[in-house]
Amino acid sequence: MVIQDYEGRLVRLPDERWQHICDGHPEMATMMPRIREALEQPDRLMIPGDETQMERRYYKRFTHTVVGNKWMRVAVIHTSGDSFITTDFLTGRVK
Repeated sequence: MVIQDYEGRLVRLPDERWQHICDGHPEMATMMPRIREALEQPDRLMIPGDETQMERRYYKRFTHTVVGNKWMRVAVIHTSGDSFITTDFLTGRVK
C-alpha cells in the first residue's frame, strides 16, 4: 500500500510492517482505511527531537473504534529517497 500524505510525499506500508502492526495491536486489523485518513488529513503532527529527525508522528482522532475514542498514531520515517510506516496504533494521548 502506498499513500500520499498531506504534503504530497508517497508513504509505503510494507507488508512486513502491516503484519507487525496487526501482531502487536490486533485492534488495528480493521483500521487500514483509517491510516490513509491519518496521513492525508492529520489532526496533529509531532516531530520527536528536532527538525533534522527523520521520524514524523501523524495523529488523527477517531471516535467509536473497537477500543473507544482514541488517537491513531502513525509513525513514519522520511529519508531523501523513501518514506515508510514503521508502526501504527491507537492511543489515549498525543506525545
